[in-house]
Amino acid sequence: MKKAMLFLCALVLGLSINAQQFTNSGFETWSGNSPQAWNTLGFMGFNLCEVSKTTEAHNGNFAIKIAPAMLPDMLISALGMTESFAVPGILTNATINVAYLMEMLSDTTSDLDIMQEEMLTNLLTNGLQISSKPSEITGHYMFNQVEGSTDVFALIALVVSQTEEQRRIVGIGAFTPIDFDMGGGFLKNTSSYESFSMPIEYMFDIPATELIFLALVISDGMTSSFSNLYLDDLNVVYNSGLEALSFDNDVVAYPNPTSGEFKLKGAEGCKVRVCDVLGREVLNLDQYNGQAVKIEQKGVYFLNIDNRETQKLIVK
Repeated sequence: MKKAMLFLCALVLGLSINAQQFTNSGFETWSGNSPQAWNTLGFMGFNLCEVSKTTEAHNGNFAIKIAPAMLPDMLISALGMTESFAVPGILTNATINVAYLMEMLSDTTSDLDIMQEEMLTNLLTNGLQISSKPSEITGHYMFNQVEGSTDVFALIALVVSQTEEQRRIVGIGAFTPIDFDMGGGFLKNTSSYESFSMPIEYMFDIPATELIFLALVISDGMTSSFSNLYLDDLNVVYNSGLEALSFDNDVVAYPNPTSGEFKLKGAEGCKVRVCDVLGREVLNLDQYNGQAVKIEQKGVYFLNIDNRETQKLIVK
């Protein structure tokens, strides 16, 4: 009887956890060229980036293709701008507050390179409702980069806690295929699908209520030809609650969070690279000798120590 009860409890727990998955995670269900339960950028009847159905799938019949696009001419003057730019390819399971985004784009005083927590929680709402904290997101991707371009992509997970008083980010995960052996540059074309695993690290030990997935393809080019990101078979993984997920801790950044200046314990003599959540390298030290290091811009960063350990750093 005791074994039967344990089996039943495990089964019920497994069913409740497995139910908290992205709808249409394999991108098999579409309404025209729009994926069910997924959103992208649209404004005044214009699609601001490319999100389309493709038969180049990892599994099943379809996958999704994401790419940047140039801002339409009709919107340039409407936003008070003088020239077009490449709108990032964006896919998310959340609702995008496009009016808020356009307000940020037209505000010349706002620095979009410094994405504050308040900006993200105002921009993205109504993600996957969860009752357990996910430990990671897995899936498959393929990135066809235009030759000679600097186009990059990033996958981001935001775990949100919603209370009557506030809505705050309590966990974050990021995946960018950085090849540190190649000087911190992004991996180039992948001719076939590759698997990815995006662990989520938690900053606060409070209940989570919402999971937001965000895929970005970013280009600085002024062109009509952009790199394409393909995604398929996304999966939300939940741990048993017996052990929290964490990064290697042989090296410690302190203080963390920091106002900008920090030191590294256990990294003396090591090579240190710092990248933001989009994989852009912001700092490169051939040898760390115990000195204080400073990052000016607020945000979330990842420290790579001798190509073997990764530490997360928050500058606020």
